[in-house]
Amino acid sequence: MLTFNNKIQVVFVLFIVVVVGIIVFFPFNNQSELITIILSVATFLFGIFVAFSISDRNKRMEKIRTNDSHERSNLVNIYSLSKTLGKKISERIRKKIDEYLMATLDYKIWDFYKTEKEFNALFDLTMSIKTKNKPQMEEIIERLEDIRLSRGETAEVINERLSKFEWVITVFLCLVALICLILINPGTLISIILLSGLSAAVIFSVYFLYSLDNLSWKEETIIFEPYAQTFESLGLLRYYPEDLITFGKVKKHMGKKYRLGVFPKSYPDFSGKKIKIVKG
Repeated sequence: MLTFNNKIQVVFVLFIVVVVGIIVFFPFNNQSELITIILSVATFLFGIFVAFSISDRNKRMEKIRTNDSHERSNLVNIYSLSKTLGKKISERIRKKIDEYLMATLDYKIWDFYKTEKEFNALFDLTMSIKTKNKPQMEEIIERLEDIRLSRGETAEVINERLSKFEWVITVFLCLVALICLILINPGTLISIILLSGLSAAVIFSVYFLYSLDNLSWKEETIIFEPYAQTFESLGLLRYYPEDLITFGKVKKHMGKKYRLGVFPKSYPDFSGKKIKIVKG
């Protein structure tokens, strides 16, 4: 079974195959000056527009990555600070942190805001703790407030998607450039190689932009593995929802002992969720 992102990958690959196939087997050899001018203008505009969009999407992803890193480091520090309040208290706090981190992975990234329930549970538990160690508690609460600010910013940045208008322009310029490349092909070996490579590069640029906008580019390295390492920093087994394993979105769990979240019902119904221990 393919995920939506996998289907999009297949579509892009098939598109490259079709375009290269046309270049190889159907040389049009149209040397019209108009075609050359259109190709020059289209590739120029396409290059500027896609370069700007990719740069913007990279900044967005880097912002999310920075906020996530800041949030995770604060959670680890909160657990470390809680150890001075006693073992029972620190274990209760760690349990809530664990539940919050698992919820963050259980929900799709677009539903990040839905983890507010688990974060509030951690916050409420912390506020209910009675202790004479006021400085430590104040430090913990300050870090929780810091996380709340990061969460709000992350939820806002996640929803900053490219508009339909921007995608229409991108796809239109891409198609114009590809059509012109196909039409000017004289059918020689060198032209077939160069035009096929250029066409593939143009299509891949659009796919790269889509992956950045969809936050699926290098998602294991940027998202899933850092969270797995955070679990380990807390003295817990790394955790993965079963979909990440089933659809091959993660590879670095191999050979490691980890927890697997199993969901008997369709997303986003998590009722009946079970956690299994998988030995590497």
